[in-house]
Amino acid sequence: MTTKIAQYLLVLTILAAAAFASAADPFYENLLFKGTAAYRTGQPARAAETLRLACFGFLDEPENLAGCLVHLALAQDGAGQQKEFTDTFHRILEVEQRFGAYTDADLSDEMRAKFQEVTKKNIPEPVLAEAKLFVQKNKE
Repeated sequence: MTTKIAQYLLVLTILAAAAFASAADPFYENLLFKGTAAYRTGQPARAAETLRLACFGFLDEPENLAGCLVHLALAQDGAGQQKEFTDTFHRILEVEQRFGAYTDADLSDEMRAKFQEVTKKNIPEPVLAEAKLFVQKNKE
């Protein structure tokens, strides 16, 4: 009987460790919070720097990564960092194509609309034509 209890406890411990390991580190969640706050208060360059670091912490969470990258892209656009915006756009596109993560990301309709507006302004039309489904998708 004690063997079964030990096995049960081992399974629970593994499941708990897996759940903990898949959650983003609070350090990166805090950076995301600080970065979005800097963007909202009109500090896009500071926001871009902070969000670039924050997004690193979400590499194992595609939906959260996509959301973080959208915030980063908007901050980069606001800071006039067009090359960086383009690079971030391509990262978002890759995360969407591989995981459908942009579509499922927890983003407000306002954030999606702003990102799509900025994307249309900054990304050449031929690239947008290839990503048309991605750019037009809205979370239902």
